[in-house]
This record gives sequence, structure tokens and C-alpha cells, in this order.
Amino acid sequence: MQLQKIGQKSPYGEKISEKGDKARASKAAIVMAARNCFAAKGLFDTRMDEIQHSANVSRGALYYHFKSKDEIIKTVIEENLGGFAGRVEAIISLSNDKELSFTNILIELTSFAEQITFGPGRGMAFHVWSYSMLNEEVREIMVTFFNRICSLLEEQIKTLQKKGELPKTVKPKDAAVALFGLIIPGFTVQRCFLGDQSISAKTYIKTVFEELKFGVCPQLKRLSS
Repeated sequence: MQLQKIGQKSPYGEKISEKGDKARASKAAIVMAARNCFAAKGLFDTRMDEIQHSANVSRGALYYHFKSKDEIIKTVIEENLGGFAGRVEAIISLSNDKELSFTNILIELTSFAEQITFGPGRGMAFHVWSYSMLNEEVREIMVTFFNRICSLLEEQIKTLQKKGELPKTVKPKDAAVALFGLIIPGFTVQRCFLGDQSISAKTYIKTVFEELKFGVCPQLKRLSS
């Protein structure tokens, strides 16, 4: 594929702007620097000037993109949870095409949660959860994405019920919320705080389903195959 040069028109008729490229790179550098600062000092103690110095940008560039630390925090949350919700959609779409088992779907999702947890801004989820208790706007952003993820899981559970792979007695909405809790807070907490005793995404989900096999839902036995 031939790369287009700055000043040329894109396939959509827009000129590729050197200024625009620099602005996007500057914004991305600020967000990445903020992730590292938040991981090191937490959301409350990190200052805007620390983010500026870490990103190696001017004060003007920092405040051109973000008027406050809250705006940066919201961007980080939207990137993390937006990426997770998009991953849920992609995995479910793939599962419908390739007939992936529900266990494998959950392993994929939990693996992605692990990538976020140990990626840039390690442990960001814990900082954000705490911050959202004091900041209603941040909480609303999180709730919006959480509801989206739960809705996607709920639809997949309904699909499995139609295929006869889950019993009709299971309430899709309740099951989706329970699975959400297992995938995000449950897995993330044990992975971060249990050290050498923590278990991988695959082991975590497989163990949960092994336990469920002893319950009253024999249909679940087929999900790990």
C-alpha cells in the first residue's frame, strides 16, 4: 500500500495536514503520560504540570487539548472502556461466525481485561473506581459503558438460550450482570492483589465453569467444550 504524503488528499477528499498529525501525536503523548502519572501517584495527587513534563509538551499544548485534569481522566476512561466494549462486540461477532463456546468468549474478554490492567497506567481501574465515587460525571461515563457491556453479554446469553446451550430458566439480564462482575472487578482484583497465587484469564474462567458443573445446570457442561 502506498503511503500518502502530507498535503495530498485522502480518499475522502481531505488534505493530510502536518499540523493535524502533530496535534494528534501531542494529544496521544499527553494521555499516555497521564496514564503513567496516574499509575505512579494516583488521580488525586497527580498535577497537570507533572503530566506536561512527562509528556514533554508545552503548557499551551497541554491546555489546548485538555482544560483540566478531569478531562484527561475522562479520556482515559473512554479509551479503556470504549476499547473493552468494542472488544466485546468483536468477540461476540466472531463467536457467531466461528461457533466459539461461551467459555472461550469469556476467556477472550478476561484476557483483554488483563491487558488493560497491566498495560500503560497499571491498575488504572482501581484509581478510577475510587474517583467515580466523588465525581458524578466520571461515574456517569463508567455506568454508560458498563451498561453497554452488560447489554452485549445479555444478548449473547439470549442467543445461547435460543440454541439450547443455556437453560431458559436463566435470567439473561441477571446472568449478564453476574458475568460482568466476574470478568472485570473479580478477575482484576485477584490478578493485582494475590501476586503469585493469582491465576490467568484462562484458568480463572475454566475454574468458574468447573465449579458451575456441580450446580443444577447440566447444560453448562457443554459450554467448556
